[in-house]
Amino acid sequence: MGINVNMENRDFSAVSYFDNFLSDVVYLFDESDADFVIFEDLDRFNDHSIFEKLREINLMVNQRRNSAKRKKIKKIMFFYVISDEIFSEKKDVSATEKTKFFDVIIPIIPIVNNTNSFDYLKSRLLDDLAITDKNDFETFLYQVSIFIDDLRVLKNIVNEFKIYKEIHKNNIKIDYKQLLALIIYKTLNASDFNDLVKSKGELYTQIKNSLEDNDE
Repeated sequence: MGINVNMENRDFSAVSYFDNFLSDVVYLFDESDADFVIFEDLDRFNDHSIFEKLREINLMVNQRRNSAKRKKIKKIMFFYVISDEIFSEKKDVSATEKTKFFDVIIPIIPIVNNTNSFDYLKSRLLDDLAITDKNDFETFLYQVSIFIDDLRVLKNIVNEFKIYKEIHKNNIKIDYKQLLALIIYKTLNASDFNDLVKSKGELYTQIKNSLEDNDE
């Protein structure tokens, strides 16, 4: 039995949250009867102290479970699904310091990276009958694929492209390369894309300058 914990998009400090509700958190894990807990997206906080606090909580829970009256209860194990970049980006973090947070580190080879993301996009978009110039579109897919190395991002781009393409299916003048470019930009730089609607931001400025140059 296990628990999956996703802390993405939480608007609070994880460490202060654990400090404020430490006894409740320990009680929750202790009474859950879980053998393991999986934590995801903790690297989004970019804060090593989270792992220190979770290690402390893990020790406290297992001490409770290892009491004389409850020795038959299994220890609880914490698993962390995180990117190694959270440590590699910190120059002052040594290998020893990194390993002190975890008993075992298992490397995972990415399913998708910027060397094979082109194959992913090609297999899901190039066969579309609405795209007439296959060679040109394939070249464009190759050019943009080198900037995408995350499977979830690729899936989101493909899904949004298909949705927007369906919305504009009656527009015979639509340029599918431009549509895909906008969706990629929207996915990779959402804040600036949202500024475009408000007539501001870097993308808006680039488009505005380009239109002004064409008018001259």
